[in-house]
Amino acid sequence: MKLKVMMPLLLGSVMITSTANASFWDKLNGVLDGAGKVLGTVGAVTGASAATAPMAKITDEQKQIIRDNIQANTDDRFLNEHILAAKDNIATFLEVMGCQTDNEKIYAGKVLSSGFYSTGRVTTIPSTKYHPLDQCMTVTSIGRWSVPVRDKLEFEVMFASDVSGESAKRLVTMEKENGKWLADHVLSGY
Repeated sequence: MKLKVMMPLLLGSVMITSTANASFWDKLNGVLDGAGKVLGTVGAVTGASAATAPMAKITDEQKQIIRDNIQANTDDRFLNEHILAAKDNIATFLEVMGCQTDNEKIYAGKVLSSGFYSTGRVTTIPSTKYHPLDQCMTVTSIGRWSVPVRDKLEFEVMFASDVSGESAKRLVTMEKENGKWLADHVLSGY
């Protein structure tokens, strides 16, 4: 019985205290809101989201160039099927390669295989001296398609700066993992 009487009394005390110290509660809410924004940003970056990575903005024209260069027009029907099946993830990965402005961690999210590794730089902008950081490098060609082993797809991609003329070449291996084609290895400087 005493508990039932004390509960409304306690709640009333909290209400009186909270209205008396409204500025304290406002300040606390402001601090907690700021902390939530910082933690949200940290979570987004460590979650390897391309939206929060250090990325230049790709143009619609550059996206279309990538899609146009991923062609399944070889004489090998098996290879063509692999290219078509991997096309979307290849395009996503090439956008990251041409737009990410650092080479610390690859922000390609769900298009990286569990065993992804690289030999040399993966992203292209850090390998240039004069290319502006606010622009993506443009894919100029994709070729030398091959299937070195079952469930692996390999190709060479060339990037160029529309501003400085600098270029970068990468050899990319995609691997079929759990039914999806994912970036497995990138070789630069070969």
